[in-house]
Amino acid sequence: MNSFTLRPATADDAGAVLALSQRVYGDEDEMSASWESRLADPKGAVTIAVSDDGAVVGISHFVRLTEDDAWLEGVRVDPAFRGRGVGTALVQDALAQARTQGAHVLRGSAAEGNAAMRGIFEGSSFTQVGSYVRFVADTAGAEPESSVEPLIRQPGPDALERLWAWLERSNIAPLAGGCYLDGQRAVSLTDAALVDFLRAGQAWTLEEYDEIQALMLAGPRQQAGEPIFTIRYLDGAAQGIGQLALHLRAFAGSTGYQRIEARPPELLILFDALNGAGFANLDSPTHWIYAKEIR
Repeated sequence: MNSFTLRPATADDAGAVLALSQRVYGDEDEMSASWESRLADPKGAVTIAVSDDGAVVGISHFVRLTEDDAWLEGVRVDPAFRGRGVGTALVQDALAQARTQGAHVLRGSAAEGNAAMRGIFEGSSFTQVGSYVRFVADTAGAEPESSVEPLIRQPGPDALERLWAWLERSNIAPLAGGCYLDGQRAVSLTDAALVDFLRAGQAWTLEEYDEIQALMLAGPRQQAGEPIFTIRYLDGAAQGIGQLALHLRAFAGSTGYQRIEARPPELLILFDALNGAGFANLDSPTHWIYAKEIR
């Protein structure tokens, strides 16, 4: 059992995919749990690797996020079939799909300890462009300082030019790969994306002396069927980030959310700022964001 072929997955593969997840993780994982929705997604495609004897030995999910951005996730390879090029073939397949669909960049992520996946990305000429670590806080008990509340703003679309000029001077944006996070997916933070956040009332700033001290893009999302308030991008000075994060923690609680999460780049001053606002890492590993431009 040395060779394999790739093909699009079908609904009939559900049992084999669950069995693969159990071989890889000892249990059902996110890929098998969201199987039907991923198959039905018109912007995505699930690819499986099948061995000579018909066994499913690999799987991946490709999805088009925006006109320019594509994302690869859920790469799984049967432990008994590793080292035979399955992971690399799945990555190359995603690149081909992204190229066919006209995307300009394909991204994916790998946990810091996942040497195999990181090696596959690097061997396929992807570049490590950013990182993130998951922080979570309960919203109960958040008490922002009253002196900070007057400094909080929710700017509208007319603030685009000012905010974009501020972001272009940011030292944090490059650490996030120039992206905001939608769950575990990294999406280009463009002026169009920023306008969408501004229009939705999901851009928050802390401003003092007519200067932006912190910026966060935040709003609700569903995670594993549970509503959670999510900070999708954060930037600024450590003190401002901590104060704004505490404000959003209290705001999320006042609007009915029990938890709030943030996924900052791997930077100690950001971790300290979030810790001070009541967030905790909960032993979540660092994830590295990889990207490859498509020509």
